[in-house]
Amino acid sequence: MGKIKHPTNERKKSNYAVAMKYMGGGKYALARKYFNLAVAEGDIGAWCNLGVLYDNGYGVKQNYVKAKKYYELAAKKSHPESIFNLGRLYFFGHGVKQSYTKAKQYFERAAKQGALPAYFNLGLMYEHGHGVKCDYVKARKYYELAVKLPGGTAQLNLGLLFLLGEGVKKNYAKAKEYFELAAKEDNPEAQNNLGLLFLLGEGVERDYKKAKEYFELAIKKDQPMALYSLGTMYYEGHGVNRDYKKAREYFALSAKKGFQSAKDALRRTLD
Repeated sequence: MGKIKHPTNERKKSNYAVAMKYMGGGKYALARKYFNLAVAEGDIGAWCNLGVLYDNGYGVKQNYVKAKKYYELAAKKSHPESIFNLGRLYFFGHGVKQSYTKAKQYFERAAKQGALPAYFNLGLMYEHGHGVKCDYVKARKYYELAVKLPGGTAQLNLGLLFLLGEGVKKNYAKAKEYFELAAKEDNPEAQNNLGLLFLLGEGVERDYKKAKEYFELAIKKDQPMALYSLGTMYYEGHGVNRDYKKAREYFALSAKKGFQSAKDALRRTLD
């Protein structure tokens, strides 16, 4: 989704600030009105946020073509978030012909201006080979540049590189270190992965209590693998009293979220 950019020019802050207040309160029509007033004053960030409204369908019919128009106006003024958002449109093919090549060009432009999401997306492109040759070393470099991105996703992906030994020597201690950093950002996938390390005793002493604690943290955000893993703990009696009923309840919750292993487990336990 498009990122909302806050104003930096104090002289032009009032209309933008009012727009942001309405945006935060879900009053998107009023937000659009004041973003347009801010645009009339030459506020580049307001162009970006008008793009965000159309990009996400906030208070208007979703329209990627209009979103692109506003992002391009701001991008001409070297607005990094707008340049990044143009990259996203090309990455997903929203309102434009899908092109990893163009997406990469925009991400690289935004990254040169320090846009953290651009570093992260470049990391994804190199990790998964989207429009480029798969290169885990480059992926790691870009994720490291994106570690201050909120949400812990860069740390999570760095942890996975070390866990799987992709582009680096497999190192459970480093994987755990990055997962812990991501978990502090309340990242449910990282919390689940820490639970798995303690459940399986990979790189750490096996500790069912800690595993359960991490799974329960991840479950607060409905992480499907954590639901399945906690179900497995109850099914096998690992660190808890064996409880088939609870196990099936967790399998069912995970299966509803599409987790195939949980669907298989639920089928087996009901036979």
